[in-house]
This record gives sequence, C-alpha cells and structure tokens, in this order.
Amino acid sequence: WTGQRWPKGSGEEGRPIVVDKYGEGAKPAIHGAGLYAETVRLFNQQYWEIGNLELTNAGAERATRRAVWIEAQDIGTARHIHLTNLSIHDVNGQTEVQDLESGGIIVRVTGNQTPTKFDGVLIENNTFADVDSTGIFVRSNWRNRDTRTDGVGPWLGMTNIVIRGNSLNRTGGDAIIVCEAAAPLIEHNVAANSYYDSVGYHAAIWAINTDDALFQYNEAYLTRNTLDGMGFDIDELCNRCVMQYNYSHDNEGGFMLLVGQRGEGTGYDTGGVVRYNVSENDGTALIQAVGRMDDYRVYNN
Repeated sequence: WTGQRWPKGSGEEGRPIVVDKYGEGAKPAIHGAGLYAETVRLFNQQYWEIGNLELTNAGAERATRRAVWIEAQDIGTARHIHLTNLSIHDVNGQTEVQDLESGGIIVRVTGNQTPTKFDGVLIENNTFADVDSTGIFVRSNWRNRDTRTDGVGPWLGMTNIVIRGNSLNRTGGDAIIVCEAAAPLIEHNVAANSYYDSVGYHAAIWAINTDDALFQYNEAYLTRNTLDGMGFDIDELCNRCVMQYNYSHDNEGGFMLLVGQRGEGTGYDTGGVVRYNVSENDGTALIQAVGRMDDYRVYNN
C-alpha cells in the first residue's frame, strides 16, 4: 500500500482492535512515500495492537515525517497502545534542524485544555534502520515543573510505558528518548550508529523529566559526534532513575551523561543510580556530570 493508514475508532478493555499479518510470507508493507507526515496514525484512540507491518516514509525532500504517530489530545487517559514486530526503515525526516518528532515511532500528548496522558504503551521487538531523526520518542505537553516551563501545564507522568527488545541502526539523532513518564521500563534494546546525521546534542538511549525509570540490559554503540554522543543519559528533572546491566562501547562521546539543573534546584534531579554497566572503548568522557544532582550513586561499573 502507498499512502497513510489511519484506522478509526477504539477497542475496549479486554477487546483491543488488532492490525496484524496472517498466514505465511513477508510482512504487509505500507509506504508513506512522503505523501503524509506519518505512515500509520492514531489520534485520540485506545486499545489498539498493531504488529508485523513493514513501514517506510521517504519523500523527495526532507520534511517532518515519521513512520508511526500516536497522539492523545485533551482526553484524559488513553490506554493500551501496543506496537510490536514492526519493520521500520527509510524515513527521511529532518536533520538540518533538531527535529525530535521526525523519525520512527513518536508517541505524543498534545493539547492544552485537559491534562492527558498515555497508560499502557508497549513498544516491543521492532526494528529500525535509516530513520531520521529519532528512533523512538515519548513526550507530553503536560510537563512543567521547576525549571521546565515550556509546556502547557503541570507535569503528568505517563504510566506503564515499556520499550523492550527493539533494534535500532542508523538513527540520525537519538535512538530512544523517554520524557514525562512515571516508572517506565526500557530494556533489551540495541542502538547502533546513532547521531550519524543531525545537528544539536544527541545521545543513544536516555530519559529527561522522568521519574523512576529503569534502563537495563540495553546496548549502545557507535554513537557519533562529541556534542553529547554518549551511549546513555539521565538528563534534567529525572528522579530515582536507574541505569544498570547495560553495555556501552565505541561511542564517540563516551558512556554515561548525567545532567542536572543549573542553579539551586528545588528537589529534582535526585537519587539517580548507575551500576553494573560495562563501558568498552568509549571515547571523550566515560562519565560526564553537568549541573546539580543530589544523592546520585555511580558504582560497580
């Protein structure tokens, strides 16, 4: 199929709507061809499971575009979005500007009237290749707390976010970014050749403005550039985030970036833990700490 697939409606608890392949043979292919900003789209929908598709979105010129766009706007809580076993490749989004919303799978809370979040997003066992600029990006407009004031209202963390078993090769900027989440789980992902073609500051796998994230059993290697360019990052306004049992190697910027607020701080950027990781042949700075962080522990790496 060439064009956009935007199925309508929602399932219900215990009865999700399922889009998947059947029988033997190749995955059904949907080519966005740059005709739409996204190849697969859901808007204010819930209880969907989408799997085993091949998705591309390459236009004649670079623009803001992605393979999958999942959006919730002013509806309260959107539940149960599962994206599994997708083969995503050849998405020529923006690289001339720092456009985090171009890329592979983008999960976005927008709007400004009703505090809204996702609950129950599973992104599992997908492959990404030649995707610009971001592989997986989870972000909310409801993100303001302390020094973060560019959202529309107070922080509302998304819940039950799981990003697991994904393979990402050649993302123009970042491979996986998780923002505005409460206790997300990011595990068993492999990110190779991140930041191969972009501007600004990027790392392979990281969180910002998030609480109680657990990153474990991930591998990040061949992250380019030294404007960050780390394999892993716990960034500003993160509390009690844990990086453990990860493997970082051959990243030009180094292994681990830790970023806190500048200035006095008011109880955020606390309790981070970096332990039991392996860093091999990483460059520039193995561990770089910037800003104020309280009660961070880095041990047994």
